[in-house]
Amino acid sequence: MLKALRHPKHALVSAGAISIVVVSLAVPGFASPDYSQPGHQASSSEAVNDSTRYSSCKKLRVVFPRGVVKNKRSQDRAVAQKYGQPTVNSSAYKANKTLDKNGNRAVCELSAAKARKNFRAELLTTKLPKVQATQEIEQAGYEWRVGSVDGEAMLVTQDYRIDRLTLSLNNGIITKAKWG
Repeated sequence: MLKALRHPKHALVSAGAISIVVVSLAVPGFASPDYSQPGHQASSSEAVNDSTRYSSCKKLRVVFPRGVVKNKRSQDRAVAQKYGQPTVNSSAYKANKTLDKNGNRAVCELSAAKARKNFRAELLTTKLPKVQATQEIEQAGYEWRVGSVDGEAMLVTQDYRIDRLTLSLNNGIITKAKWG
């Protein structure tokens, strides 16, 4: 492959291919870190309007993946009832109160097991560096540890903690994550 690129006949083609790659990777001028970009899941702070009324839990979970609660006390109660940690947002809760079917002041809450499964899947699909991934994990209310770096196993305890992710890193990027 390298010999073919060094050949003068292929030099023009390879230079053109490289410029196409560079142009396609450039960030458009209108992209701003202040606004969510296409393909990014909006968090509760990026929601256009917190008082948006959703017709179903499926639509609400696009913005609030683990549901919404009225206040911190309701969040603690939801976690105690074995639900994933929902987002505290009183205006979103008030707008979607009709979706609270069991009356526990939590709208569209997920079971803790399903919330963990969804969180792990999202974490692995985004291919984040260790620093950003650990911030996301801690922000979601979970704990973490590094189990291997570039294929080399790290020393870890053998205790099982259901709210802890054991991460595998390759070149500083999270490639695997296991609960426990």
